[in-house]
Amino acid sequence: MIRTARRTAPRHFRLGLVPALALNLAVVLGSACSTAHHSVASTPRAAFTAIVVMPTLGDGAVLQREDAIDVWGTAPANLDLVVEASWLDAPVPTRSDADGHFEADVPTGPAGGPHRLVVRPARSTTDVAAHAVEDLWLGEVWIASGQSNMEWSVAAARWNGLDQAGYARAVANCADEQLRFFQVPNRTSLEPEQVCTGTWVAVAPETVEGLSAVGLHFARRLRAELDVPIGIVQADWGGTVAEAWTSAEALRAFGGFDADLAKIAEETADPGSQGVALATRQDRWWRGIDASDRGLRERWFARDVDTSDWRAVEAPGDPDGGFDGCMWLRRDVEIPESWAGRDLMLHLGPVDDMDVVWLDGEEVAATKVWNRWNEPRHYRVPREAVRAGKVSVTVLCVDTGGGAGMHGRADEMYLHPVNASSERVELAGPWSYRRGASMGDLGTFPTSNWFGPNTPTALFNGMIAPLERTRVRGAIWYQGESNASRPEQYARLFPAMIEDWRGRFRAADDGLAFPFYYVQIAPFGRGDDGGSWAQLRMAQTAVMPGARGVPERFHRAALAHTGMVVTTDVGNPTDIHPKRKLAVGERLANWALADTYAESLSASDARQARWRALPHRSPEPAGFERAGTALTVTFERTDAANELVTVDGAAPDGFEIAGPDGVFHAASAELVERLAASGGQAVRLTSPAVSEPVSVRFAWASDAMPNLRTRGGLSLGPFVGRADG
Repeated sequence: MIRTARRTAPRHFRLGLVPALALNLAVVLGSACSTAHHSVASTPRAAFTAIVVMPTLGDGAVLQREDAIDVWGTAPANLDLVVEASWLDAPVPTRSDADGHFEADVPTGPAGGPHRLVVRPARSTTDVAAHAVEDLWLGEVWIASGQSNMEWSVAAARWNGLDQAGYARAVANCADEQLRFFQVPNRTSLEPEQVCTGTWVAVAPETVEGLSAVGLHFARRLRAELDVPIGIVQADWGGTVAEAWTSAEALRAFGGFDADLAKIAEETADPGSQGVALATRQDRWWRGIDASDRGLRERWFARDVDTSDWRAVEAPGDPDGGFDGCMWLRRDVEIPESWAGRDLMLHLGPVDDMDVVWLDGEEVAATKVWNRWNEPRHYRVPREAVRAGKVSVTVLCVDTGGGAGMHGRADEMYLHPVNASSERVELAGPWSYRRGASMGDLGTFPTSNWFGPNTPTALFNGMIAPLERTRVRGAIWYQGESNASRPEQYARLFPAMIEDWRGRFRAADDGLAFPFYYVQIAPFGRGDDGGSWAQLRMAQTAVMPGARGVPERFHRAALAHTGMVVTTDVGNPTDIHPKRKLAVGERLANWALADTYAESLSASDARQARWRALPHRSPEPAGFERAGTALTVTFERTDAANELVTVDGAAPDGFEIAGPDGVFHAASAELVERLAASGGQAVRLTSPAVSEPVSVRFAWASDAMPNLRTRGGLSLGPFVGRADG
């Protein structure tokens, strides 16, 4: 159970994809504003009237197997409840408190499903309806987080840089009912949130393109080896710094961010005192549309709207090139009788820029976050909004500049019941459209302020804190580019963030590790960056136990159950977002198998030895020796897979050596065997410009892609060393 930082009542939330929970919480807060940061102490409380559980325990969820999960939510006050689950032998009793909040520790069983969970009144005399959660699976749950290289979608990565035909085949064949994602909406907050919205989706051709490519390949590898359901909770945001993903408590202990923390505290205590936060300004802008846009005033989204004067357009496509503002699009579709009362998935492809969606006059989804113009929309339509017969789909596209409308591919636009993608109603083709308010009427959409995604604590509060009560196995992480100018600080900050997360996702007394595996930033050409990217990579190396080849001035964290994937062989010097994500995800999975899952097996289980032998940790230098004009870097070799080779058969490249003057020169390298007793290898380095070599560095350029590998396929990351003998 997670006991740290538990809160008694959620204070901030986002309305949208979880209508029942949002409605209950809105009763408490008395407001539908999800992004304003105001205290609720003076807000009159109203009673909860229904039982609702947290969004991460929604239909289709994967729950951590053989553990104890926290089932929590809201209900009428002081009500005796029971939690029933199809894997339990007996119900778990609990009770809502005077404010209507309840929680229960519910043990989970072995991997499998589908299961059903119900929270209901303990006595049948009450008229409060039970809350049922369907299609649950017990398996392994991991958080996938970081910045844009974790966020980079399957579509953006073309699966793994495949050509069009190969990509189409991969997407068409990807379906896996037992591999599921929960994508946490991008969200900043001044204070820790308790609730985040979102829905669980199974990997399928209609959902996979918007998922994290690294997360997908990691999960598929685990599925293949473990043969259990896998759930990925994806919480990432491009271009962000590590301190934004770290809690205020951890940053206070760390030091160096006191001014930011003080400003946040002052704004929280006195809203508006430090300048209105961006989220608040954006929310005000959206509320202002009501007064400015004729379509909202006249309810163009309603069921019975006369569209005879609307213009025709083929979707996808820009309906009215050059118009910036509110663009209304509408299409009638026929819902089969068999779909009535079923949850649906609505797919629109990318929408430029933001959107609100109604089905037959009922708002069912929205993306009100700026700069999501190229993100495919996958919306879950709640069963309460679904009726058979002719219904209207209305999309309000709010374009702040450039093209507008739904601009993906025709095969990205369709509607189908959840978990029944073969039953589908196509949405591409003829639509009707009409202009609403222009951007001149609406005013500029706010996109920047002092408080944003790179403010310390902002993303921890908005995207990680809401997950604290979700039981997970561990985390995978891909971030660091945005901290590259501060490598020495990162060598201390990154492990502080890891320890912060560990303290929240694992109770101190449960005796379980929280594994944390991460990716070293990939090669990318930045000109002469003074070695800052190489040093950032070494700061990442320094987190692992026994890290070698790291500058002496760098902090060495030596955190158990951490592991790093080196990417010097799968980068792209001209693209900061390399498309070759398959190796990255699978190497992360190899770390999990070798370090986490092998440990749980008995020595008699053949998988233990096999998983521990998987290539996962890249070689690091074991020592540095000087003999005359040569400097030798030694490496250990534990098995044949760890043997060093060059992929092109040429001499090793990427090495530089320096004499006492500290000036580095490119070195000629020769891969040699050490004495048999040492069981290792060495690279012998010389340079005509250095007669007395004392220092070496490897892969120093930001875009370095050296040719040295292990036979197991692992590349080597940057390192430095000195031989004073």
